[in-house]
Amino acid sequence: ALRVIQRNKGFSFIKISSLAIGMACCILILLFVRYEFSFDDFQANKDRIFRVLSELDLAQGTEIVPITALPLAPAIKNDLQEITKMTRISKVGERLFKVGGKRFSEDLFYVDADFFSIFTFPLILGDPKTALVEPYSLVINEDIAEKYFGKIDPVGKTITIQNSQDFKITGVMKNVPGNSHLRFDILGSFSSRNNEERVRGNYWDRFSNDYTYVLLAEGVNPKELDTKLHDLMKKYIPIEDDRYNLHLQSLKDIHFSRYNYDIARRTDKEYLYAYSAIAFFFLIIACINFMNLATARSSCRAKEVGIRKVVGAHRAQLIKQFFTESVVMALLSLIVAIGLVMLLLPRLNKFVRRELTLDVFSDIGLLVGLLGISLFVGFISGSYPALILSAFNPARVLKKS
Repeated sequence: ALRVIQRNKGFSFIKISSLAIGMACCILILLFVRYEFSFDDFQANKDRIFRVLSELDLAQGTEIVPITALPLAPAIKNDLQEITKMTRISKVGERLFKVGGKRFSEDLFYVDADFFSIFTFPLILGDPKTALVEPYSLVINEDIAEKYFGKIDPVGKTITIQNSQDFKITGVMKNVPGNSHLRFDILGSFSSRNNEERVRGNYWDRFSNDYTYVLLAEGVNPKELDTKLHDLMKKYIPIEDDRYNLHLQSLKDIHFSRYNYDIARRTDKEYLYAYSAIAFFFLIIACINFMNLATARSSCRAKEVGIRKVVGAHRAQLIKQFFTESVVMALLSLIVAIGLVMLLLPRLNKFVRRELTLDVFSDIGLLVGLLGISLFVGFISGSYPALILSAFNPARVLKKS
């Protein structure tokens, strides 16, 4: 196989490069699809984390939204034993942050004290259990810490928000992974909002940018809990004012949801299936290209096949030889394709605004997948030439008929 490739350098270059381009396009698309399906997989409690959805009975019809009333979270934690922890996430929006002479506009989110007990966002500095308990506490990420304080330990320092209130930094967390549906740089303790009338009041019918997440106890069936949530609403809202219901949404489904007023990074699953189909067609086109090239060269190899059969080669041996050549070329194409992917990946990341990576040797699953693609391409693209060439009649070939 190596001798045939070396003897026909120009032809081998065309076959390998065409396969490599097709495989590179396929790998780039599959890396994107794989990344989208990996959202929130890093969460240790991903199977037990759920978001509460509100089903609203509006004049124009029923609408399901991911926002909830602020009193809901404490009520379900107190009344439902199946829920071990809860947190509200309230998006405040851009605020002016000031440290000394540095002033920047940053997005601010308020969360409850159990936030770090539910989600896996590790703290580099500070205690995750107590970081957001006290009012006017802030947890910032690595980028914000470096932006405001450089190499100085920021824990214990203060940041002034809106030129009016000083917040104490109680922790520094790692930057949020790119495949998280939640994106934030600064978290404030929810107790900092207790001076607001809306937070202190019993406003079950008022909605804003407030989202409720819960952690279920081990073994709890979320579908059965939906019924208890409905009963909970009847307890706190008069029957004549019962205008909405509650449902639980799995953490793994949030990235693919289509609800209005969402803070999640979302993607349509149908697009991902379409991209996967396109990647598959790239491979098929590359294989057909390979077949056409190999078949076009069949007349040049007919005498080789005739001589091999005359000296005793069986058809099965010839088929193995041609399959081996195809697989070797596919493996060489894979090496070239990986080089192309690494070259193009930074541009693709910039275009799709993602953090796609290709680390072949540390990701065993990815390595097995790439080798599988290579073997698939080798066998598919080599099947037609192998079957056609190995079927040549030696007598007719040697007579040049």
